[in-house]
Amino acid sequence: STLTRVHRALEPAYFSQIQRDATRKAGLKAGLKVMKILEEPTAAAIAFGVDSGESTEPKTILVYDLGGGTFDISVLMWAGNVFAPLNLEGDMWLGGDNFDQVLVDHAVRHVKEEYGIDPTSNMRFMVVLKKAAQAVKERLSSARSADLIVAGMLHDDSGNLIDVELEITREELERMIRPLVERTVSLTKKALKNAGYTAEQIDYVLMAGNCTTVPLVQQAMEEIFGPEKVMRKIHPKHSVA
Repeated sequence: STLTRVHRALEPAYFSQIQRDATRKAGLKAGLKVMKILEEPTAAAIAFGVDSGESTEPKTILVYDLGGGTFDISVLMWAGNVFAPLNLEGDMWLGGDNFDQVLVDHAVRHVKEEYGIDPTSNMRFMVVLKKAAQAVKERLSSARSADLIVAGMLHDDSGNLIDVELEITREELERMIRPLVERTVSLTKKALKNAGYTAEQIDYVLMAGNCTTVPLVQQAMEEIFGPEKVMRKIHPKHSVA
């Protein structure tokens, strides 16, 4: 017998009609019956269950989506089981990768100052350093400090092996990433203004994307909307999926 798989395809909020059509065609080529193209902010709202309450009063939802490579801020209206987008802002070149890069740059500066060599030409080292930086960033979401270690991959001018080992505190990381977080705050305020809403008029703030687990990001949204509006019952990494 033939099993027909039926799927909703997810797409970034800023996709054009051409990109939406390409998403649908990709699903069809994969053997799926694509019933609907669902924007990621709407998917997050459904995942958090904002459409399943008993109240039929319209709700205004802000979705703060900070993924690995992009940032989207969406303002939605929910009423009568229908989600209507009110405004969208974002930065296609801002995401968790940028947060990792500030740690990479910090480690590179340390190597240059401590050992007098430039490690950026060693691509194998840089790849491992990037992974180590991402792991440190994630650990600092719950810990106050973490060690960034890349051992035995570099040589100094005398040919001796170098072990790169740095302790990074959460305070240091926050100082380095603050300009990036402030950029997302600026876009959030712009989205609110363009939608014609104030922070007080937003009913729910949904955090999507793994980088929203960073405490400074959570704190930034709480300062705008208040901690009671920031929903946390689903892990941001999984909310869209």
